[in-house]
This record gives sequence, C-alpha cells and structure tokens, in this order.
Amino acid sequence: MRVLMPFLLLLIAAAPPSNLRQLQTLDARVADVAFMLASANVRVCSRKSGLTGLAVHSLGQYGSAERAAAKATFGFNGFPLVLGVARESPAARAGLRVDDEILGIGGVSLAETPGRSASIETVTRVRTLIDTGSAKGPVRLMVKRGGVRSERVLTAVPGCASEVEMIPSNKRNAVADGIVVQLTSGIVLAARDDDELAFVIGHELAHNIKGHYDWLRANKRTRANIRKTEIEADEMAVSIMARAGYDPYAASRFWARFGGGLGGGLLSDGTHMRDGERVVFLRQVAHRVAAESAQ
Repeated sequence: MRVLMPFLLLLIAAAPPSNLRQLQTLDARVADVAFMLASANVRVCSRKSGLTGLAVHSLGQYGSAERAAAKATFGFNGFPLVLGVARESPAARAGLRVDDEILGIGGVSLAETPGRSASIETVTRVRTLIDTGSAKGPVRLMVKRGGVRSERVLTAVPGCASEVEMIPSNKRNAVADGIVVQLTSGIVLAARDDDELAFVIGHELAHNIKGHYDWLRANKRTRANIRKTEIEADEMAVSIMARAGYDPYAASRFWARFGGGLGGGLLSDGTHMRDGERVVFLRQVAHRVAAESAQ
C-alpha cells in the first residue's frame, strides 16, 4: 500500500460530478494537463518514460453499484475503452478518440473475462503492454469504432515518469508518493481553468521530481523539513507550468482564492507558508519565470 504525501486537503464538500460522463470529462482534462507537463519537462526529470497521452478505462474497475450505469453510459462490450486523449500527443496523432474500443495491443488480446470481480487489472495490463512495447519502438493497437476495426500506431515521446490519477471524491486533495500523483475530482473542479490545474498537478509532480518523499523518510518528517519541501515544490511548479505553456501567474491566483478556504487551520501548523505569504511568494516566482522566458 502506498503512503502518499499530502499537499493540501479541504474537508468542505465540493460540488460532485453528477454523472459518469462528467467524470470522464474531468479525467480527460487531468490526462491532458498531465501529459503537457510531463512531456515539456523531461529535461528536469531523473526518472523518464515513454508518454502516449492515452487514458483508458474498463468495466472491471467500476464497483458493483456503478457497473450497470458504466456499461450503459460507455457501451463496454468486453474490452477496455479510450477514456481520454491528450492534445498534441502520440495518441492524438494516431487518430484515437474517446470511446474507441481497444481490442488488442501488439497482437495480445485485451478481452476481459465475463463476471470477474471489480479490478483495474485490465487497465494495468494496457499500461504495461504500451510501456514495454514503447521501449522497443512503435506500438500497434487494434481498435474498433462504430463496428469497424482498424490498426493504430503509437510512437511514444519521452517525458517524466510520474503517473497522474484522478480519484472521484468531494474532498479537495492532491498527493504524491515519489512515483504517482493522485488528485480528487473535488480539487479538479476547484481549478477554474487548465492553468490553475497545471499548478495543482505541477506542485505534486515537483515533489516527485525532487524526490521529496524519500528525502523526508531519510531526514524525518519534521515541520521544518516538510515546509522546506513545500516551498521547493511551489517554486518548481511555477517553472514546470511555464515550460509547458501555462500561465505562471495562475499559481498565485489559485492560492489567493482557494487557500483562504482553509480558514488558517489545516495548513497553519508550520508545514506550509501562510496564505498571504504563499500568494506573494508564488507571484514573485512567476515574475522571475516570466522575465527569464522573455529573454
């Protein structure tokens, strides 16, 4: 079990997505921003992997209570489906679209066993087949759209190795464990645009790039040490955003609005800068990053 490092947590409920299509839209948005950040910042990442910009889902990963609705909504028919395609990604260039049925990868069938318990095994299998295949060259996918089969070829591009996942939840939370970034649908909804979402994801990605999870384990999770990693992640996040084409000033805008909702409680234990101090710091970093970009 992964023990994730909290970035921020707000226990006030956010407005939850009302249906599975809305969740799919949020998932696709996260995948798009995550791909842009990871691919644009490959030079600062020690851990690299091939990126395709393809997000998939399968019926098996939905709980028993949601499975009938998921089947009716997305049309699962024994194979995983495309959940999202990041813009300007290898998946987009290959012509893949949301709801395409993925029949096989590299000659390996992805047919799911009928009636098996809820599992993300199929999605994990897709990722593994694409990752191992991409290490050798282009990956061939057999897909079906509107009853017509076709072959699509994915040629991965290098990027940061961190995986980014969205968890359906009303809570507003984002965490990192050195390898994976997880954020809730609540915090995705709290980001007013993709520039602000890029800060949320970029902050967690920065924790992973800098190895903060392992560093804190080795040097103890004291308030001073946590505060040090949070400041470093904020500073790197602004650069990460700008390098991917997002507005670096969105970081301070997001925190000026969102940070105040914490009421000075949860993050006022010395592990994070105070809201006003953090907004000023993020704005100063954005000034510097913007000036460097203009040179």
